[in-house]
Amino acid sequence: MPKRRRTTPDLNDKGSRHDKAQKSLSSANTAVEEAQAELDKVIGKARKLAEEHEEKARYRAGKIRDATKKLAPHEPGWLEEFGEWFVENLPDILSFTAGVIGLVALFVATGGMAAAVLLLAAAALSASALTMRLSDPKVRASLADGITKGELDSDFWGNVVSLGGDVLGAVPGVSAVGVGVRGTMRALQAGEEAVSLGKVLTTLGSKTIGEAKAISNLGNPALTMVVRGARDSARAGEVVEITSASLGVMTAGYGLVSSAVDELDNDGAKDTGTGIGGARAAILDGGALIDLAQHVF
Repeated sequence: MPKRRRTTPDLNDKGSRHDKAQKSLSSANTAVEEAQAELDKVIGKARKLAEEHEEKARYRAGKIRDATKKLAPHEPGWLEEFGEWFVENLPDILSFTAGVIGLVALFVATGGMAAAVLLLAAAALSASALTMRLSDPKVRASLADGITKGELDSDFWGNVVSLGGDVLGAVPGVSAVGVGVRGTMRALQAGEEAVSLGKVLTTLGSKTIGEAKAISNLGNPALTMVVRGARDSARAGEVVEITSASLGVMTAGYGLVSSAVDELDNDGAKDTGTGIGGARAAILDGGALIDLAQHVF
């Protein structure tokens, strides 16, 4: 009689292996999920650290930029450059403006109110330019070196001519004011009753304007000698005077332009302008002081 096969143990073994496999799979899935969760946490922390690092880096970079901006030199803008040039050349600008006003005054009838006002305005500008030049240590040093050390260079003569031109331009206005003050004092001394400050200022203004009118009507002996012998000496004198004033304005204007444009800034042009300015100031402006001195004193 044949023996019967035993099948139950095999089925049990298969079921047991299947259960173990399921458990292993579940454990593996759980382990994967836990690992993924831990990985997500690590990635999250890394992102947070990166964001914090980037934020701190931006903050520190901003602080460094702010600090270096105050220390490192920066290129000035055109407005800043113009301001620096204007301040540096202000005495020459005032002298140039005074020359332009003096040129305009030549086309105004002498002895009138307009001529008097232009004379005083030009004198005020020249006096301001003179004061600024004398207060400049570089100008004083150049003059001192020329006188004491014999350094008669281009700067020395340029400063001498500039100062001389400002003096000649300021003298007529200073004379008018001085005569106006003298006349006002005499008027006050002659009066018996007390006068107000407004009356004093009105009298001073009237006397000064009157003297400025008289000064604007004075002649120029040097100019008279230059045009002596001409068919129309009066007309020739006007032409010479206008030409001289125009030449002075042009040389002064060129000096200002050359100080702003490097291509035009050279010693030859400066020396030429100094020579022209010195010659016309000595011959024409200096000659006018003769009549002015006779008139005032």
